[in-house]
Amino acid sequence: MYLAGEAEVQGVGPAAQDVLPLLLPVRELESQGQGLIEALLAHGRESLSVPLAEETLLDALERGRAVLLLDGLDEAGGERRREALRDRLEGFARAYPAVPMLVTSRLAGYDEAPLSSAFLPLEVAPYTDTDQEVFFRRWYEQEEPDPRQRQDGVADILAALAADSGLRELARNPLLATLIALV
Repeated sequence: MYLAGEAEVQGVGPAAQDVLPLLLPVRELESQGQGLIEALLAHGRESLSVPLAEETLLDALERGRAVLLLDGLDEAGGERRREALRDRLEGFARAYPAVPMLVTSRLAGYDEAPLSSAFLPLEVAPYTDTDQEVFFRRWYEQEEPDPRQRQDGVADILAALAADSGLRELARNPLLATLIALV
């Protein structure tokens, strides 16, 4: 499996190209009170407008032809709910060992119910000054069609980062850099 920037994580698959990506925000799983299979089917149908037959999903899971992306583990409210969700995820991982799972969480709240050692912990690295510049240049390339306004926008935001060390430190966080770009 390849990650952003084509970084490869050894031991994480599948290597094949024809896999079924399954995205499920924890808030949807929690609000519905469903099992993972039911929640995946409902999310595909209701949020993504992608109806998927249960048999197709189960076949992909059993053959390891799916990747599960579960976003926001920290959004499960309270320590007991996080522990219950952790146990459900670990049960899913045991039931479908060939299915790679990527589970995201902010650090706050994660330690209350961490995943087992079967999950490889990864952390998003903070942006360096160079990363920030590349991010904002690419942001404006995507968002601003006018070359002159694009150039001015990049120059303005880089000047603001250079002038304000607090802002520059905030922009080291990729999510906060995105919010700064939006503003």
